Amino acid sequence: MFCQNFQPAPMQAQPWKSWGQRVPRGATQCPRVLMVGVTPAWGSDGCEGWAPTWAPTRPAVAEKLWTPWAAGYHVKQACSELTGTVCIPCPPETYTAHPNGLSQCLPCRVCDPALGLDTRQKCSSMQDTVCSCRQGYFCEAEDRDHCIMCLPHTICQPGQRVQRRGTDSQDTVCANCSLGTFSPNGTLEQCLPWTTCSGPFAVEAERGTSSRDVSCSLSRWFYVFVSVLPAISVVIAISVVRRKRLSGSEPSEMAVLQRQVAEEAGESAVTQAPKVTTVAEEETAPVLRAMGPHR
Repeated sequence: MFCQNFQPAPMQAQPWKSWGQRVPRGATQCPRVLMVGVTPAWGSDGCEGWAPTWAPTRPAVAEKLWTPWAAGYHVKQACSELTGTVCIPCPPETYTAHPNGLSQCLPCRVCDPALGLDTRQKCSSMQDTVCSCRQGYFCEAEDRDHCIMCLPHTICQPGQRVQRRGTDSQDTVCANCSLGTFSPNGTLEQCLPWTTCSGPFAVEAERGTSSRDVSCSLSRWFYVFVSVLPAISVVIAISVVRRKRLSGSEPSEMAVLQRQVAEEAGESAVTQAPKVTTVAEEETAPVLRAMGPHR
């Protein structure tokens, strides 16, 4: 669109080099560079103008380089004796990250989920797509600064602990549990100690392993005690009942003691009382004896 308004400046024909190809002596250098959509201006458009590398005093170095600077563009039309180089922006899903003389932009990288990749930064006209590993994956293969394949983190097995958790750049590191500890599922950072069976009737039924805790159970003496406990309870209950009955029908020790004291006091009073003889008894006794034979 700007080509029709472009008027190349008259310049003396000089030898030059165009993007790796040596041009025969006598070819005319491109006077300007043109980028579609931008007003033509030397060195301020999508492709930079020629930067001479020779000097008149050094005719042996009769060369010059084309040094484009606009990343995000590609060459649509190369320069000629009459027109400048025409550069256009990269189409969607393509890019050029550096100054270039490419006729087409580079395709953007695709982050394939099947390879464990996620898109960390989308592609732009001046930068390729940046891929990273998905959650739970780490980068296994790289292409320069880009990860091209991820693998899932190692899962620690029962009997192991997580010594170092995995990241997007390194795998998980597992370590075995030491003796006397266990890990039931392999997700713990520290193994758990075995349970100690404690209590009057607790015994170790099954020894622990690196993936299983100690199993505790009740000893056989517990079941013996439980089986005889009802009989012992019955004997104790019968003894209590009999004692209550005996205490209700028989006098108490205090009552028996008081009774014995009273009886002893009564016997002592009877034996120590003086014998009293009435007059009538003395007078009548001989008479009765005297009258006895006459009857």
